[in-house]
Amino acid sequence: MRHLKDQILRFLVVAMLLSFSGCTSLEGISSTQTISEKRLLIEVVNNASDLVYPPGKTLTLRVFNNAEAEFDFYPQYGPDRVGVPFHSELRTTKITQEQLSKFSSLIEQLDSESTRTSYPPTQRPLDSNIEVTLTYQSARSNKVITLKENDSHLHLDQSDIYPSALVKLLVLVDEIYYENRKRLLS
Repeated sequence: MRHLKDQILRFLVVAMLLSFSGCTSLEGISSTQTISEKRLLIEVVNNASDLVYPPGKTLTLRVFNNAEAEFDFYPQYGPDRVGVPFHSELRTTKITQEQLSKFSSLIEQLDSESTRTSYPPTQRPLDSNIEVTLTYQSARSNKVITLKENDSHLHLDQSDIYPSALVKLLVLVDEIYYENRKRLLS
């Protein structure tokens, strides 16, 4: 009798595991099937002082290897926003294969151009400041680059400071971000 209870219990555990894994038969997934995993390609996060809009930490753009992208969407700043607590919403979009290829190419280029992981401010201290963190997957490992600025935005025209691939990457991120913002605001 005890042996029968143990078998029933094992059967129930296996059935629960199969139902949670999404398998509909006991055969499972064959070893020849490939499961495409979604991998982070690049992420750009802006962390701004309270005197900058948007304040605090916002996701400018996160791109995955399958052309999916995410970004924080927030209302435009105006007189009607004064006194209203800042709130952003995570939105998703798709980028083109051309943009995805451009990201991959620029990441490769950046990886070969620069080994720096941080860039100091280019402007003298003001009342506002930002820190932009760029995280990307290189051929060898995850890389993180931090750019600081004593202003409400980066001064990417300081080409003697930033590698050209880094500037092109950040410009591409901004283009995609503002294109999606414009679409949502209209």
